[in-house]
Amino acid sequence: MTKLKILMIAVLTVFILSCNNENKMEKPKAIDTENMDLTVKPQDDFYEYADGGWMKSNPVPSDKSRYGAFDELMDENQKQLKDIVDDLLKTEANDEITKKIATFYKTGMDSAAIQKTGIEVLNDEFKSINDIK
Repeated sequence: MTKLKILMIAVLTVFILSCNNENKMEKPKAIDTENMDLTVKPQDDFYEYADGGWMKSNPVPSDKSRYGAFDELMDENQKQLKDIVDDLLKTEANDEITKKIATFYKTGMDSAAIQKTGIEVLNDEFKSINDIK
């Protein structure tokens, strides 16, 4: 990964963390009985007792092989990141960092150009790897 790519990822991360997000999520409860199935005795099936409510209200999506709280957190994080970048793209960028983030995102989303260019852009990286002694 080039230094510019690493820098852009770092800048995007700092930008996202510094944004004041009005849609802050409520702090989750340590133990939420809504995620439990209290109709099951814990000694009969502890897994169903502890996670039965969650499994019933959060079925595994058809495009995933598993789905849990961390997957839900990742999906929400990805949605928020996309919303932030989409909002950024709708505004006229006045500062250099915002312009770089917008360019970086647009470049990554231009699948036609990526397909056309192929892996040619990586030739310098491949040469560097091949030159390692």
